[in-house]
Amino acid sequence: MSAAGSRCPESIRGAVSWTSRSAGRASYCDLSLFQLVAGLRYAFPRAMAELEPRFLRVTALHARIAARPRTDAYLKSARRIAFNEDGIFRHYPELDGAS
Repeated sequence: MSAAGSRCPESIRGAVSWTSRSAGRASYCDLSLFQLVAGLRYAFPRAMAELEPRFLRVTALHARIAARPRTDAYLKSARRIAFNEDGIFRHYPELDGAS
């Protein structure tokens, strides 16, 4: 198991307990989990492709947050800073082996 394959599930499981159960309203924790998933997809794309089927609720929450009109507009705007090699989420190909 790769480093990403063993650490990503721990991060996701820990964050799931934060998420909101309220219908229709996104909490700060939901938004944080959205950002965590987006960052892990950037940093470890192969590992996340294999892991996401094990976390269907998290994947669904990510999709719901991304589809919210204001979030969608922000993600498409120039204000959104793309993931890069200088931020907290960096792509680590050497750690992104199969999980």
